[in-house]
This record gives sequence, structure tokens and C-alpha cells, in this order.
Amino acid sequence: MKNINVLILSAGRRVELVRCFKEARESLGLGGKVVAADISNTAPAIYHADKYHIIPKISADDFIESLINVCKEENIHLIVPTIDTELQKLSDNKKRIELNTSAKVLVSREEVIKICRDKYNTQDFFENNGFGMPRLISKVDIQNKNYEFPLFIKPLNGSSSINTFKVNSEKELEFFLEYVPEPIVQGFIEGDEFTIDVFTDFNSKPITIVPRQRLSTRGGEVAKGITKKIER
Repeated sequence: MKNINVLILSAGRRVELVRCFKEARESLGLGGKVVAADISNTAPAIYHADKYHIIPKISADDFIESLINVCKEENIHLIVPTIDTELQKLSDNKKRIELNTSAKVLVSREEVIKICRDKYNTQDFFENNGFGMPRLISKVDIQNKNYEFPLFIKPLNGSSSINTFKVNSEKELEFFLEYVPEPIVQGFIEGDEFTIDVFTDFNSKPITIVPRQRLSTRGGEVAKGITKKIER
């Protein structure tokens, strides 16, 4: 029986994700462990894994070294990140981790992450590749009051929908420009929201693409959704 040991980072409340990996292991007739890691021993998902480790925050100087030690101790074959803020550091240190362990880091290339993690880069990429985008309200636009309400404001490098707000008036805009760290302002758009789940191989070749309509969210993550087969 082939053993594959998987490490899920920032396990948090992701109980279903841990269970899915364990169920996949059983259905494929594989051996191995599903190991969870988190910064807190109160994270529910770690208690549903086969083993768990408490590791430093992603911002800590010893995060990568701690991760390497866990991979060696548990003979990890695959590292699965789950939050945006992990991606850049894991991508930057991918070669180091893979050279010093048996693990493969499931993370995109650095240039891809730089597009996705910086919302100005995301805006430029979409605009340059023919995607419809809400209008970006620049600092000059704000100074000249060249905009119409409602607007939407969010942090440049944010995640989990933290510090994101609909802005309906000058008073609110003035407040949120001070309140939100590194704010980016756009025109407000409304409508159905879709997440496109893309399952690829390790060479980024798509295997399955699934559109999923987000019906309700919690902390930026889907709490309730419905999959829809939309060929286009």
C-alpha cells in the first residue's frame, strides 16, 4: 500500500477539508496521514486530523524552518496552504522546502501570486486581458471628486473580506480612507458572485473547472453555495 502524508496549513475551521483528504485516502486505498498545522490549539480542524502541530505565524522568522522540521518528522509528501497570506512566503521558499524534505509545495509560481496578492496588479492583469472590471478610483480621482457613489473600499493586500466596506457618502469615504490599511477604492458592482474552482495537475494543466455560485459567506469563505454547469 502506497503511503502519502499530507500537511494542511492554517487548518482553522476547515474540518470538512481535513475529512475530505481522509475520505479520499480511504477511497483510493492509500495509506499515510493527514496532518494539520495551525498557530492555535483551539483550531477545531486539528482535532479531526490524524496528527497535528502548532507552528509559528507566517510572519515569524522561524516559520519556514518550523515547517521543514514538521515535514521531516512526519515524512510529508504534500503541503497544502489554505489562506492567501501564506502563498508568497511558500512560493519564495518552495525550492528550499523541497530540497530539504520529501514534500511538494502545492503553490503557484511567484509571478502568478504577485498578480493575485496585489490588487493593483490584479486590476492591471484583468484590464490588459479583456476582463470586465469595476472602475479603479485613483488618488487623483479622489482629490478631484471624480467618482459616483456607491463605492467599494478594501485593503490592497487583504484577505477573508476583512476591512472591506461599501461606501455610500463623502463622510464614509473620508472615514474609511483613514480606517482601512493601504486602501484601494473601486466602483461598487452588484450581482451574483461565482467562485471558479480549478483542479490542475502539477504542470498547471486544468483537469476540472467548476463554477460555484456563492450564496452566503463567512469570513470571506463560502458558507453556502451551489455548483452550476456553465460551459462558457
